[in-house]
Amino acid sequence: MLLVPQISFNDFFYSFLLNCLAFEQCNFHCSKHITTYVVFMGCLLNTSIDLGLLSESEIIVNCFGLDHDIEKFFKDAGKDMIVGIDDHYLSSFFMNVNKYGKDWWHLQWVKIKRAYCKRGGVSMSFTMGFVLLYLAVIQTVFTVFSYYVPNQ
Repeated sequence: MLLVPQISFNDFFYSFLLNCLAFEQCNFHCSKHITTYVVFMGCLLNTSIDLGLLSESEIIVNCFGLDHDIEKFFKDAGKDMIVGIDDHYLSSFFMNVNKYGKDWWHLQWVKIKRAYCKRGGVSMSFTMGFVLLYLAVIQTVFTVFSYYVPNQ
């Protein structure tokens, strides 16, 4: 589980983030924690739906204006930032997400969920189909093994 601190996005926070980004990019000897955070939030905010989910879970409190402005800020601010791949505090998280996204089974499961589980009735019938298939396989295994095990 990933814990993301709550931010109240307003005019002050906007200016503060821009100044911190400029400071970190100009000073090579300091850590890049804020730059990493802005790049991470830019990766999280691909669509306005993503921002809605973050606002709904109270990770982002919008006191700035339109939701599109916050999304645009994180996309534009993190677009040309220099962040080392292995030397920031979220590097293991990024590697795990990339590894998870390249796994064939996870990709197939996402495709199945998108195709069949959008509505309640379809997802229920899909689940029942898997349960019946599982039970049929178990019955077949027990039937086959019962022929090979001698009766006593």
